[in-house]
Amino acid sequence: MDENIIVGLERDGIVTATFRKLSPDKKQRIYYEALLAFGSNVFDRVVLDDIADSAKISKGSLIQYFSIKENLLGFVSEMVFQNYYEYWHIYFVNETAVRIMERLEQFILGFEKYSENNQAEGKFILGMMYSNSAQLSRQFCQKIAALERRHIQDIIQEGVRTGQIRRDVKIERLTSLIHMLFTGLIKDRFFNRGPANTADFEEQVINFLDLIFKGLK
Repeated sequence: MDENIIVGLERDGIVTATFRKLSPDKKQRIYYEALLAFGSNVFDRVVLDDIADSAKISKGSLIQYFSIKENLLGFVSEMVFQNYYEYWHIYFVNETAVRIMERLEQFILGFEKYSENNQAEGKFILGMMYSNSAQLSRQFCQKIAALERRHIQDIIQEGVRTGQIRRDVKIERLTSLIHMLFTGLIKDRFFNRGPANTADFEEQVINFLDLIFKGLK
């Protein structure tokens, strides 16, 4: 857990100085139990007493650390965003694909891989995107979307630079289209009983990208 982020959250009034001074292990335990709670239920159904019991602290201590439940959600949101940010950073550092369509395909499939390796965080992101109210989730979802769009735009710009995508393409519009495809496929996969397995999901992704790329060459 990045202590610099905790300092920033204290400055913003999300966590208290008392929380910042806890041991890393205790902070991590509180984060994980809150992550499980918010990832499994909508905000109104999350009970602070249950989180406190699971984290082996008193409810009074939990309130002392965060004041209100919204702040606890804000803390979890920031930690999950950093985890997601680092995942994509490492992914692109180690990426080996050259063809732009393959890069976009792997990017879309990357959320499923992220969720497999970070199940609690994956459930939390999906819950914030599709289950919680816009008032609670707007800022988090905007940050997640901005991160995803930035990576998609970088891939598209590389496609234009290498001649795999027409130079007259409107990069921002194509970025929006691919991102809408990305979020739509993810929602269909996890919420609307879409493709039952990874192989079928991959085929669905390829088919949609193929339709888009036919007009880009």
